Amino acid sequence: MLPPKPHPLIELTPLKLPRLPAELVGLRIAQLTDLHVSRPRARYRALIKAVEELDADLIFLTGDYMSNPGDEPAAMKVLEAICEKLHPRLGTFGVFGNHDTHTMRKLAEPLPVHWLNNDMHVIEGGAIEVHGFENERYKWPDTLRLVATAQERREQHQRSLHLTSDCDGSAAAPLRLLLSHYPNLLPVASDLGMDLVFSGHTHGGQWRLPRRLALYTSCDLPSHLSAGVLRHRQTLGVVSRGLGETFIPLRILCPPHLPVFELHQGEMAEAASQTIENVQPW
Repeated sequence: MLPPKPHPLIELTPLKLPRLPAELVGLRIAQLTDLHVSRPRARYRALIKAVEELDADLIFLTGDYMSNPGDEPAAMKVLEAICEKLHPRLGTFGVFGNHDTHTMRKLAEPLPVHWLNNDMHVIEGGAIEVHGFENERYKWPDTLRLVATAQERREQHQRSLHLTSDCDGSAAAPLRLLLSHYPNLLPVASDLGMDLVFSGHTHGGQWRLPRRLALYTSCDLPSHLSAGVLRHRQTLGVVSRGLGETFIPLRILCPPHLPVFELHQGEMAEAASQTIENVQPW
């Protein structure tokens, strides 16, 4: 008997990472980004239905849950319905985007989401670190704060395991994951030693010409980097096309996107480069 087909929004994407710990092979991570809720719409009922079918160990929310000031109640209604359906084995983590107001952020605090404000969480006994950049319209993420907080979290985790300072350090390096609404921070993530970055913001262009030519991406990255699996040196960055729209509620040759990434050991596609390369366009 054939397995049931996944919901049309869900796209399973395998990713190869050379430093992936053996115990994390097959780990599944779902990413929801750029909902841009402004009012009740049938599409959000379809999204909630898709979320019910998610088979993921981790759920990442990467920002822009609303569009404009005043949209907070409608956005919260959708987010609450989504979170009610999410039951990932290792938890739900999120960051905010440039459209999310301070009111929205305050309302979202009680949701069952680990909101990462230039912060980091250690999970799976130290095998995974989930980092998150705070993103605001007029304020860049605080890299130094993230670095300092991450070190503090690691020390807290070591103390919780009753490790001593003379530990031989033989444990494998953790998988380091970063949530950043803005994809142009991929080189910064590479400098920080991240393995994999999850971003949105561009909507993949939202309106495209044939051959994936994006007309506008709200981002200073070139058009061909607006969606896909990007690589900078030894770091991969996935840029989702997102689930909603801004300006005009219309997508052309750029369908909404709810990716589920399945991690495997292996060499990355393409050779390491000092520039950002799109190794798997969407």
